[in-house]
Amino acid sequence: PDGQYKIARNYRNTRQIAELAQQFYTGASDNLPKLPDKRSGALPECIEASKEQQKNFITRYCLNNSRSSIGVLCISQKEVKSMHEMLAGDAKLRNRVESFISKGNSEDRPRLQFEKNSITVTTYHRIRGLAKTNH
Repeated sequence: PDGQYKIARNYRNTRQIAELAQQFYTGASDNLPKLPDKRSGALPECIEASKEQQKNFITRYCLNNSRSSIGVLCISQKEVKSMHEMLAGDAKLRNRVESFISKGNSEDRPRLQFEKNSITVTTYHRIRGLAKTNH
């Protein structure tokens, strides 16, 4: 229909991030966006650690990369809430901490804005939805 356009190529992410995102894609394989040709970056890291170690790693990363935005993927919405509270309560962090939960009382959570210097906490299940909302 008029006014609708299909985006066939991923222009936002680096090739490495797009390849990781493809692993979580649940739609029809013919709708999978083509990988970026020119944008390249570091490989995404998957780190297994306790909640306190995770918080310390994220804090250290943010302090050393002050202009970066990062995503934190959790297994459950309960973990999203817990991680959000831990990070938001860390006095060293100057980053905006935002999270996305789809059930329960979400009025107390700020609206996701995907700005620089932010930490976005969500579940693995929501990663595809995040990509659609990111500008």
